Amino acid sequence: MGAAAPELVSSPRRLRTPLKRVNPKDAPEPEWREISWDDALEELAGAMRGTRERYGAEAVAFSRPTTSANGSVDWNAYLFRLANRFGTPNVHTTSYLCQWNRDEGLKHTYGVGLPNPEFENAALAIVCGHNPAVTNPMTLDRLRSARRGGTKIVVVDPRRSETTKFADLWLAPRYGTDGALMLGALRHLLAVGEFDRDFTAAWTNAPFLVDRVSGRFLRGAPGTLWAGHYAVVDENDGLRFLDPTRSPSECPFEPQLEASLRSDESLRSREALETQPAGGSATAFLLLREQVAPYTLDQVVATTGLPAEDIRSFYRLIATARPSCYYTWNGWEQHANSYYTHRAMAVLYALTGSFDARGGNVIHPTLELGDLDGGSFLSPTQAQKRLGLEAHPLGAATYSSDANSFYRAALEGKPYPLRVLVSFGSNMLLQNPDSDRGRAALRSLDYHAHIDLFETPMAGSADLLLPAAQAWESPGLRLGFGGGEDTARHAQYRPPVVSPAGAARPDIDIIFALAERLGYADDFWSGDVLASFDARLAPHGLRLDQLAARPEGMCVPGRVEYRKHELVDPSSGRVRGFATPTRKIEVYAERLLDYGYEPLPVYVAPSTSPASNEALARDYPLVLSSNKLRVMVHSQHRGTPSLRRRWPEPFVEVHPLTAATHSLEDGEWARIETAQGAMRVKVVISSRVQEGVVVGQAGWWEGCPELGLPGHDPFSDDGANYNRLISTSIVDVVSGGVPMKSYHCRLVKLPAPPED
Repeated sequence: MGAAAPELVSSPRRLRTPLKRVNPKDAPEPEWREISWDDALEELAGAMRGTRERYGAEAVAFSRPTTSANGSVDWNAYLFRLANRFGTPNVHTTSYLCQWNRDEGLKHTYGVGLPNPEFENAALAIVCGHNPAVTNPMTLDRLRSARRGGTKIVVVDPRRSETTKFADLWLAPRYGTDGALMLGALRHLLAVGEFDRDFTAAWTNAPFLVDRVSGRFLRGAPGTLWAGHYAVVDENDGLRFLDPTRSPSECPFEPQLEASLRSDESLRSREALETQPAGGSATAFLLLREQVAPYTLDQVVATTGLPAEDIRSFYRLIATARPSCYYTWNGWEQHANSYYTHRAMAVLYALTGSFDARGGNVIHPTLELGDLDGGSFLSPTQAQKRLGLEAHPLGAATYSSDANSFYRAALEGKPYPLRVLVSFGSNMLLQNPDSDRGRAALRSLDYHAHIDLFETPMAGSADLLLPAAQAWESPGLRLGFGGGEDTARHAQYRPPVVSPAGAARPDIDIIFALAERLGYADDFWSGDVLASFDARLAPHGLRLDQLAARPEGMCVPGRVEYRKHELVDPSSGRVRGFATPTRKIEVYAERLLDYGYEPLPVYVAPSTSPASNEALARDYPLVLSSNKLRVMVHSQHRGTPSLRRRWPEPFVEVHPLTAATHSLEDGEWARIETAQGAMRVKVVISSRVQEGVVVGQAGWWEGCPELGLPGHDPFSDDGANYNRLISTSIVDVVSGGVPMKSYHCRLVKLPAPPED
């Protein structure tokens, strides 16, 4: 994509001036007239203020695209700052589809999102649902370097990708069954005892006693010396209480992992318990052992479709190769069981003892943003109004709103009316499921302002269409990059390379200008973007002029400390531990139980399994999944000639046997059908995909006149909009994610088009 930058910047289809709609929203095509920036911003600010007065600030929403695929990473925090200052909790992102389970959901286990993997120092590196050869070349380079240094690489991916060729072991389970594989590995570790027993006993809550009836931890009674401490069993089978704020090295007894107490057992310290176990109690470790008992090798083979020997090889590696690390991404996110797949992997990984150890997943020192996003502006009462939070109180809505909840509020007024949207470059209708409902929701709004580079399908409902600058036309400041220790504390300033096209403005400038119109200049550095950059740099001992003089950036010194949970505050004597309710890695997450969820990792069959819906599986017998193209970023760049030449038409990969069953030849047109909708695609016969699976891509809509290639109607069965095929009737119970990578479909051969 970088090589195509001149084409993207100078494209004749770029938006170059603010536009105002002059015809109804239900017209086939919008009609526009030019408007000045001053008038546009004044009109938008007025619509926002008027809606807040009538309905409340929550009736106004913002949206942005993913920060991993465009320049929004430069201004994301400022957009949240504006929303929080205005008083709305509603910023729509694709986090619930992209990486929430990894970055936020794992906090229920580790207290943090997944830390950086130290591939270079690991004996074993596991990559799950991630193809860095296409989406993250830096990660691929690190993996290749680590492999040359002796690290064993395991790749878990149902599709043979460019990354699998670098694997020592490639596991290709059926779509959506990865959780069963990890539970089987857990069972193996526990059965053969090849886990880090010391770490598990000291730094996870596996030794804590749990009431078998209520599911609650047994705690010390109020008014006693051990109030709030957790009940455990010592080496002499006695009931003891553990203070999680004290270092395990100071514990005068050894908490037992495999212990249980009957409800009628006579205990000398029984009066010390806050509540009496109604049906006996057992350690979280024993409950975990019982939970994973069904996942025998034979069961995992039957569920995943993997060869038994490949599974055994994985078990041997996870049991013996230490330290180990792992990384996941999109492939593990878009299933109806994504949350618990991550939970299963997290508990499995915790038992290896590699967390925050050299060669493990390490919490590197970073350059913190502080309160840049203005979270302190938003009251707790307003924060609780975030769309989606009612249905998924521990899910992605704890960070941002999902599209399904957005559409419901706009169309049905539930749980309250949503009336105004200010969207920054988010092609919501192409990047979220249920596109037709999304279009209806956007058309129902009282006011919609859309800021973008091109007139995308989002513009069809917009009242204002405002031209954004490209990333190369905008200033950017990055404090910390993904990857290893050497990049986590790297700071870099990127000045604009060229001037914006026409009257286009950088997104960050638009955010600051709108903040000023709303009366928030004092909270936005008096409208001075560069002053805000200096303010961000000051806590790290840097100045913007220093960075500007060093285009390559500067690394802020910092020392990596391992096993930071072991550190003790000398003033209080409290051990740092983990940022979880028990201050331990949570093998058993009581907080999940508080919200009606399973506290231990579980496996839920994917929605494509006949066990989930036999009738649907009969009518739509194939599995529909998707992958990303190397240079097409989501719904962008299909109008760029040099990029479109690589993939001129929407296509679907089909296994040779699947193609033969449907009498399909390579290059023929076919229709993918689901219970929700359909799309037209070209067939590419490929052994990279499993039999019975079809793999397409999201994001097709834009035409490329330079190559004579038409666009594709995103709201028609004759178009190629993948997200029209996906319903939101089945979602992940915790996160709210949608099974876009494991969905039911069928494939229908289309007649050849008539010859000219």
